[in-house]
Amino acid sequence: MAFLGTIGNVVTLGVVQSDGEVTKVTGDAEYVIAFAWMPDARSFLVAYDDTDRPDTFPPNRLAIWTLTGARVRTVKLRADLRAEDGMSVQPDGGTAVIAGTPPPAAVGFGAQSDLFLIDLYRRRQSAHSDPGSG
Repeated sequence: MAFLGTIGNVVTLGVVQSDGEVTKVTGDAEYVIAFAWMPDARSFLVAYDDTDRPDTFPPNRLAIWTLTGARVRTVKLRADLRAEDGMSVQPDGGTAVIAGTPPPAAVGFGAQSDLFLIDLYRRRQSAHSDPGSG
């Protein structure tokens, strides 16, 4: 079982091991926004900020973490995209769909999220739907 928990003012990702022990996956410097299980069931795709202020731009980061807390790979997001709560890794483990928003200054008040297809190996992303289709 995986869960998000707050330690001080930082949200971290943790797992409950088969023996009932809790292991912290992400560190104190990562403020977790969202996560999804990878198909191997031994790692996670995690959207996080390097700060305890998750409501600010620049965009947050994506990385793959193991159950034991090792960061396997960082996936670069484009500069105008901020991952939000909601993501799913495809069964092939090579792509993910995430909910994301552009910077508030670019779209004004009430920015809407859109879905983005993220290539976890080539670090490319594209809009899955037309942002104006509401």
